[in-house]
Amino acid sequence: PVYQPIFSLDDGFCVGFEGLVRPAAGSGFRNASALFVAAESVSRTVELDLAAVRGLAAGASGLGADQYLALNLSPRTLEAVAFNPHEVLGMLASAGIEPRRLVIELTEREAVEDMDQLIRGLAVFRRTGARIAADDVGAGNAGLQLLSRIEFDLIKIDLSLVQGGA
Repeated sequence: PVYQPIFSLDDGFCVGFEGLVRPAAGSGFRNASALFVAAESVSRTVELDLAAVRGLAAGASGLGADQYLALNLSPRTLEAVAFNPHEVLGMLASAGIEPRRLVIELTEREAVEDMDQLIRGLAVFRRTGARIAADDVGAGNAGLQLLSRIEFDLIKIDLSLVQGGA
């Protein structure tokens, strides 16, 4: 796990961290994207997402009480009938991260297949006080569909769309 700090532009304070996973050297995966593509190709995205959350939760217990943790979840995970949002919330609770300090970042690596199921999964998180973010909008397959159907608290624009802008 890697924790990327997120700073407030108003006062420069660290307001939270985005929890990310990085493959270990020698794992055979050049980066996290390659790892998640491989998991998707063998229908193991849910298991990988849950393993990532478990690892990130274990290392997040040192966050300050006023800092949040942002976690990436794939639409494929949230669409899965076997996925239980309460399992994620339980992992985070054991690390002292209450839902109000959680941001679920919905990745757009793959297209959404069951939008209604995805929305139901996100609703569970929202009802507990967690915020929902669209991650790297413009980089993947699902951006416009997600933006038109889901009310996001935060929208993160992919760097490729703003890099070099004035």
